[in-house]
Amino acid sequence: MDFHKEEFQNMTFNVYGAKSKDILKELPKLTRIEILSKVASSYKEHGSSIIKYICYMYDSGSPMKKHFPELEQRKKECSLLSGLAKAPELEAVMINMSSTFFLQAIDEFLKFQNNRIWSMIVSNEEVFYEYQSKLLIKTEEDRDKDLLQALQIKSKIMTDMDDINKRLEGYYDKLYQGDTDLITKVIVKNITPEEIANLNV
Repeated sequence: MDFHKEEFQNMTFNVYGAKSKDILKELPKLTRIEILSKVASSYKEHGSSIIKYICYMYDSGSPMKKHFPELEQRKKECSLLSGLAKAPELEAVMINMSSTFFLQAIDEFLKFQNNRIWSMIVSNEEVFYEYQSKLLIKTEEDRDKDLLQALQIKSKIMTDMDDINKRLEGYYDKLYQGDTDLITKVIVKNITPEEIANLNV
């Protein structure tokens, strides 16, 4: 997909177009998040790609949520755009969120933005899609008791997903200050909070 540099102007750290293998030198503001310096020093060859991925995925001003509302696809596209896809093992770790170190980096990146509502949206969305993947696994139990238990677990997951969805609606309501017309436009068009200023509502 082709992107326009203007789409990335609202990012806290606009990493789009950064070509240096040492992104911290090219964008020194990133060093304000201490753990990103640790990422860069620990993963020298791929450090910049990891940092770019975090920015594209978790910056509230990133246009990637608008373009790719489905979480797994967005992760893949952010990986391609950041160059992380060139390191498949690291890509898998980031996409599956299986590293405590990277989770800490994402957490500190979200906190730095000082937007609790955006952080809650990110967290709840991750859990929602994790639940969805569990629901899609076919129940393959031979005994009636095991089958019933598996179905009850799925039913509980669906209830939890409904609760998460309601929470997300509440967070969007807070983020957009109860403007229902604006919320509808944002949800339908998947527009990021920073793009609101450019909407004619």
